[in-house]
Amino acid sequence: MPVVPDCSRPGEPAPRAGRRSLRLSRLMLLAGALSATAGTGNPDQPAVTGDRSADEAMSIPDRAMLQATELYGATTAVLDDDRWAHVRPPQPCADGAYPSAVLCRGSRAVTAVVEVNGTPAVAVEYVAVFRSNGARRYVRDLHRALDGCRGIDAQGTWKILDTGLASRESLLLRLRQKWEHAGETATKNTFVAVARVGRVLVVVADVGWEAGDGHRDLVEALIGPALRRANLLL
Repeated sequence: MPVVPDCSRPGEPAPRAGRRSLRLSRLMLLAGALSATAGTGNPDQPAVTGDRSADEAMSIPDRAMLQATELYGATTAVLDDDRWAHVRPPQPCADGAYPSAVLCRGSRAVTAVVEVNGTPAVAVEYVAVFRSNGARRYVRDLHRALDGCRGIDAQGTWKILDTGLASRESLLLRLRQKWEHAGETATKNTFVAVARVGRVLVVVADVGWEAGDGHRDLVEALIGPALRRANLLL
């Protein structure tokens, strides 16, 4: 039975369409099994089952993720909790996961502490593989959501700073968060690059260090190598 992975953000429910998709997959498999056992008059003829590889869950190997040579010597650690879930992947202005999440076959997220101009910064990379046109639909969902809410949600204010920086369907986002501290307004900027190539979605973010800003130039420098690594998933 094909596995329908949950590629929504950690701690958030998968969209309802995912549960409908799972029920539909089970019904299709049952229909196929009944058809195969019904017989065709030739017991030696193998049943035609079709290629289910595009529907099965997929794991992302280490070599598809950024390596120390590209992270200025920093080593990565797997993210298997909800840290920086808002950029894995970014889904601003949504109540739960985007509809395209039901087409996700598998995803992986890692983090690394990279030194930038003598100060530490936390880089986050997220890679996901989708069925059909799921990765393209995610990019469409992202643009529609930002247009619908004008970039403002519970996380802060999102803004598209650039497009086409690493692939034809890529964009650079800035998330600006503000809060009051000791009677003053504090501001933090997180920079996120999102790029699609084929069925693969790649996200690279610099979430800064503690309350410090991320670095736009670091994200712009890493998204190209991240896409080249992800090409092996095509």
